[in-house]
Amino acid sequence: MPRRKREVPVDPSKLPYLHGRPAVPPPSRPLPPDKQAMLQKALSLLTPLEREAFKLVVGEGLSHREAAALLHVSPGNVHTLLQRARGKVKSFREEMEQCD
Repeated sequence: MPRRKREVPVDPSKLPYLHGRPAVPPPSRPLPPDKQAMLQKALSLLTPLEREAFKLVVGEGLSHREAAALLHVSPGNVHTLLQRARGKVKSFREEMEQCD
């Protein structure tokens, strides 16, 4: 059985691409003030852990495993947190669309 090679940590900013996408996300355009307020209100409906998982995976593009390591939870827990967060954000968005 061949020996497994030792993994060497690599600075993602030194890599042009990581897993088929830019290693360092390009700077995003700022949201208009009304959309930013709506996003803040939607995020306020989430628990602190749901909010952090959502920001890390959706906002910053981290994988479930990377977010799990930062949050000190399992990748499965990150998946569950994201499902709950996405459901709450979707419900909020649907309510806002009905008000318009």
